[in-house]
Amino acid sequence: MAEETNQNTSWHDTFSPEDKGFLEIKGWHKLPDVNAAMGAALASYREAEKKLGAPADRMVRWPDANDADGMKALHVRLGVPADAAGYDFSTVKFTDGTPIEKDFETFMRDTALKHNLPKDVAPAVAAAILKFGEDAEKAEQANATVSRQAEDVKLRADWLGNYDVFKATVDRFLQTVPFTPEQKDAFTSSAAGMKLLYAVASANAEDRGHGIRDGGVPGGSNRNMSREEAAQTLEQRKQDPTWLKRYREGDKAAIDEFMNLTTLMVGPPPRR
Repeated sequence: MAEETNQNTSWHDTFSPEDKGFLEIKGWHKLPDVNAAMGAALASYREAEKKLGAPADRMVRWPDANDADGMKALHVRLGVPADAAGYDFSTVKFTDGTPIEKDFETFMRDTALKHNLPKDVAPAVAAAILKFGEDAEKAEQANATVSRQAEDVKLRADWLGNYDVFKATVDRFLQTVPFTPEQKDAFTSSAAGMKLLYAVASANAEDRGHGIRDGGVPGGSNRNMSREEAAQTLEQRKQDPTWLKRYREGDKAAIDEFMNLTTLMVGPPPRR
């Protein structure tokens, strides 16, 4: 009886029901022995790898969107560092070789980590952003230069042979007023601004030669203001688009106010 049982037992009968069922589904249970079945399984596995396009150790199972740990592990496999300090931006420099500012580096570290940029990708993105900024700044400077040159040509045409004399008057006047470099540049970058400065400088020079009524302020407007108050008031006017439009278009009241405030900032002329 025992011999009959052994004769009726197939090589795959020793497998678990689940594995035995798989062998039967694949048809491998009909093979003569385990070695033959193993060879068939290996061949099948190799074919499966070819269809997948990569070995099993290079395959990634995409986690569920709500699986935070799974998504983090996936990003780590893709090259995202554990924290912002894992990024290296030492190769990112300005065109002249100057290293990037600390603030920009910190911004790029935080931004790269926030958007899960791989470590080898983040520096390239930072370099592209830096180049875009440099190119934009160069274009802006070029446009400003062209605009300033055009305004200077216009001013020379308007002032004709008096250009050098009038400009020297304006230059001397600017040395006496407490304007910031930015404020001076705002006026001297346009023909209208230069004409306005020349008008104020000429009036100021004339007043110093003949004396000014009403407490040393042309027209007597705001003559009780201090220098600081006049400077503050002028700055407020410059932030007012309506007022700026008026004085740029030659509005007498706006020009008079500018002259009054400027004279207050310079201080009253000495009396004779």
